[in-house]
Amino acid sequence: MNFNPIRSGLFFATVVLFAASCSREGPESAPPVAEWSGPTVAEVNGHEISQPLLMALLRIRGQVDAGAEQQARAISDLVDLHLLEQYAQESGLLDRETTRATLAVRRLSWIADQTVAQAAQQNPITDQDVVAEYQRQLSRAGDKEYRLRHVLVPTQEMAMGLSVRLDTGESFSTLEEEIAETYGVSASGELGWVTQAQVPDAFGPALETLEAGKHSNPVNSEYGWHILQLEGVREYAAPELEQVREAIEASLARQRTETFLQSLREGADLSATTP
Repeated sequence: MNFNPIRSGLFFATVVLFAASCSREGPESAPPVAEWSGPTVAEVNGHEISQPLLMALLRIRGQVDAGAEQQARAISDLVDLHLLEQYAQESGLLDRETTRATLAVRRLSWIADQTVAQAAQQNPITDQDVVAEYQRQLSRAGDKEYRLRHVLVPTQEMAMGLSVRLDTGESFSTLEEEIAETYGVSASGELGWVTQAQVPDAFGPALETLEAGKHSNPVNSEYGWHILQLEGVREYAAPELEQVREAIEASLARQRTETFLQSLREGADLSATTP
């Protein structure tokens, strides 16, 4: 349960940033394009565009087997990108600290995406993994679905205060509006029909004892402190594996990424300061 939380145009902007980053020295930037090895496919005001850069663009576009016409279009696009980069350099855009910082973050993000993808290839999700997770979720789900509303606050003291207000007759919808205004819409409202497998484990005891129309005592989860209101209960018919296979694969991928990151954190010498 998540409590939160065209292509060409986006691609063009991304490649502009990449091309710009290639023109600067420093640890946050890639090498200048002119340093790439390989034959030159075009020149822009004396700046060489190499074959490896062209092939990288074609790979990004999914055109590895591009014909002459597609290659010519890609070269033309690279020329335009370099013209824009050169203009940005001349106008001082690339000398701005905010620009350099943005390029550094974009570079870090791209490297992170590629690293996660490589790790996923080295440890692929198998059909056996999917079936095991499906069985695990079935065992957690039980045979009932619960229609829930909730409000979510940061502290137990605040949650206790909300519970007292409900006990004295204040409506749950009033609390929802108040919490949404203070903490955002994801902190209150309808959770829909859910099984126990779709909500934090901490909800379990409350779901087993609540009656329809009643609210729970404060419940602590990894997200904060909740007050739950049960709207209804019905029998749960579990979906077939193939109906949820993609969702399970995505969930397993997220879990493995977090495990991989946690292993890196544990092996790192970390320190941070508040800006």
